[in-house]
Amino acid sequence: MTGREQARLRIQDELDSTKTAAERNRLGQFSTPPALAAEIVRYTVAMASPLGADAKILEPSCGTGAFLTALCECPATASLPKVGVELAVDFSEAAKDLWKDDACIVNADFLDWAGRADDMFDLLVANPPYVRHHHLTAGQKARYGDFASKVCGRRVSGLSGLYVYFMLAATARLKPGAVASWLVPAEFMSVNYGSAIRDWLAGDVTLERIHAFRADDLQFDDALVTSCVVTCRNAPPARDHQVAFTFGASFADPDETYNVQVSELRRSTKWLQRFAQAPVEPRTGTALGRCFSIRRGIATGGNSFFIRRRELFHSLGISDEFLRPILPSPRHTPVEEILSDADGWPANVEKLALLDCTGWSLEDLPHPVREYLRSASPSVLESYLARGRKPWYAQERREAAPIVCTYMGRRKTADGSAFRFIRNRSRAIVTNSYLMLFPKPSAYLASEEDWLDDAWMRLSRVAASAMCAQGREYGGGLHKIEPKELAKVAIPDLEPMAEPMLFY
Repeated sequence: MTGREQARLRIQDELDSTKTAAERNRLGQFSTPPALAAEIVRYTVAMASPLGADAKILEPSCGTGAFLTALCECPATASLPKVGVELAVDFSEAAKDLWKDDACIVNADFLDWAGRADDMFDLLVANPPYVRHHHLTAGQKARYGDFASKVCGRRVSGLSGLYVYFMLAATARLKPGAVASWLVPAEFMSVNYGSAIRDWLAGDVTLERIHAFRADDLQFDDALVTSCVVTCRNAPPARDHQVAFTFGASFADPDETYNVQVSELRRSTKWLQRFAQAPVEPRTGTALGRCFSIRRGIATGGNSFFIRRRELFHSLGISDEFLRPILPSPRHTPVEEILSDADGWPANVEKLALLDCTGWSLEDLPHPVREYLRSASPSVLESYLARGRKPWYAQERREAAPIVCTYMGRRKTADGSAFRFIRNRSRAIVTNSYLMLFPKPSAYLASEEDWLDDAWMRLSRVAASAMCAQGREYGGGLHKIEPKELAKVAIPDLEPMAEPMLFY
């Protein structure tokens, strides 16, 4: 390791230590591991060879310069002009000092700079900021989305992370045939908002390779995200072009390689299934969405304030008139069947209550309820949900679902499931850490309990791989499934509930 790289790593650690984990998460500041940066540079340079003496290199989110180190140590790129763009002033100033003799460092928002710059580039390597959409303002989303759409003709969902805009907008600064490698979250290969990137990669440019790292092999020690490297060429793909899908802990030496026709990718929405992380069960049986309406549980805007033990609310003088039974979080619900007491409250898990004063004005509420609401902290009052509700303490309307499914989880064994189906015989509703399953038709009768019990048993036996194949996977082996994804899971031998018989 060179003296300059040692100095860069020391500066990186010093700058990171000045911010909290929450601040770095909001800014998406996760430095690329040096060894991985070197592997990506070597591969990208090989794909772009031969590079002419006048070739230019772009790093659109350079930070302190992990990729610049690798580019300067690579013989083919050491003497070529390099431009690094960095928004954060502290990082850009450090990079300017470190790279003053080898690269031009620009302190700017790349997504604004890309629209006004004149230079065109032959090679790009980047680890764009991993900033989730809820950390972007409406103005940023509109501005970035308009520019990305202008560049590539793709409409970008407002749920997209910042890296999606980076990948699309950077095309404006790439010469025809230029090669780019991006270190980005693998989630774009399965989530709905990733369609803009998938369509662009499969249709507008030549996608050369996607390497997915194992879910339990986090590339960033401080970011819980499964990563991948995407390498593409700024040129339309040949009709018979094949994309290399590689998988494993090492980008330079992958465990597995699969070649996929680009025409196949255009027809697919679940690219993650191209990696052989687990066998996918055949899609046989009835899609769950034919038998159940699936909804998220409620979002309160402040669970620790609105959800407390029932007895605690009673001790404050708040009666059941303003309380609704609600299940504990999945990790505090170890049972697979929720039994009910005579009043409809859960009998075999902790009795938690949701404070629900929907429809009541503050002045009309009993004194104990009114005083409790007035004790809300600023973090509750200023939460996104509270600011958007009238009154701020109103809650979403949900009925108790007879079956609920955990929203996310980890597979503890290779054939174990990341999700649990729980039979709910109580009146308890759930938070958004669960999905709620209501049978179709939703107004079911007591005589239909047998159908629900049979459906619950079939759901509990569904193959883990079938569930995970429809959902998405994050760092550390964390799986998540959305309502529309759960609706696609095929359940063997499950038949829709018969319509109630009417007599005239």
